[in-house]
Order: sequence, then C-alpha cells, then structure tokens
Amino acid sequence: MRLVPRMRRLFGLLMWLALLFSLSAQAQGRATLEDALRRDIERARDRVFPALVNILVVNRYFDGGRAQYALGGGSGVIVSPDGLVLTNYHVASDAVRLFCTLSDGTRIEAESLWHDAMTDLSVLRLKPPANAPKREFPYAPLGDSDALKTGDYVLAMGNPLLLA
Repeated sequence: MRLVPRMRRLFGLLMWLALLFSLSAQAQGRATLEDALRRDIERARDRVFPALVNILVVNRYFDGGRAQYALGGGSGVIVSPDGLVLTNYHVASDAVRLFCTLSDGTRIEAESLWHDAMTDLSVLRLKPPANAPKREFPYAPLGDSDALKTGDYVLAMGNPLLLA
C-alpha cells in the first residue's frame, strides 16, 4: 500500500520535470528565434547604413514682399551607384539648395530631379564637384514590395529631425 503514494509522488515529480524541460526548450527556441531576428536586423543595418544621407535643405519663402531663407533637414537613401537619392517630398519640395552628408561625413550638393506630392517622394541627384574624380556611391537597392505579405517585418532607417 505504501508503494502507491510513492509512485504518485514520483509520477508528479516526473510531470513537473517534463513541464520544466518543455518550458525551457520553448524559451531556448524563442531565444534562438530572437537571435536570428537580431542578426537579420544587424545585417540589414550594415547593408543600408552606408547609403543613408542626411539632407540639409535651404528653403526660400516670402515675408512682406522680401525673400527669406530658412534651413531645414531630413534624410534619404542613395538608391543607385551614380548617386540618385530617394527622400520625402516634404523634405525637398521647396528647396533652393540641397546638401547631402554621406555616412563618411562627406557633404555633397544635390539637385532635385523629380517630386510627387501624392506619394510624398522626391528624387535627388548628388552633384560631386567638377574637379572630383568620378566615384560610385554606396547604395541600397530597392526591393520588391509586391513580394511582401501581411505580417512581414520591414525596417525604416533614416535621420528624422536631424537627430544623428
């Protein structure tokens, strides 16, 4: 008769151990998944960061019939090796001069090529000095948004409000 309570206790202990092992395996699986996600994010950051630019904008407006100038800023990303920059319309639309600072600290003037208010997009072209040797810029190729599905991770990288 004394064997049955011991068996119950042993069975209960084994069940607790199985539950703890299961929870530990789930936590380890979750940690492995989180590590993989962290590595993917770091890989994306390392690939895109060199192509990010800080944009200094000189805007002109009129006050009392006189032209006034104001500084503004934003960010963009170089999307081609010849220096096309994708940014927001609200950053570059009213600019009279644009300067892009690359991730290595180089400041290069840019020109506006195209604006679309409906999509809030603008395209700029970097204009290196005429005496500078021709160079290829680090760039982040555009992906295929049609390949995305609901729930997929996406990352936004930039320099809002000149914080960097």
